Amino acid sequence: MLSLLAVLCPPLAVLAVSRPSQVAVSVGLTSLLYLPGLVHALAAVDRYQVERRNEALLKAVGHHYA
Repeated sequence: MLSLLAVLCPPLAVLAVSRPSQVAVSVGLTSLLYLPGLVHALAAVDRYQVERRNEALLKAVGHHYA
């Protein structure tokens, strides 16, 4: 879902998953021809999803050993 949002509106996807300072970067990159903003937004979404997955794995391992 976030990847679709990144394709439709890159700054909005970055706003949903990242710091506000990154939104300004995304707006600037998107205004440069859309493609740089799209790449930035997809990278931000991927980083967010990896962090969430890692947190879930660490939580599961913590419950297993507790």
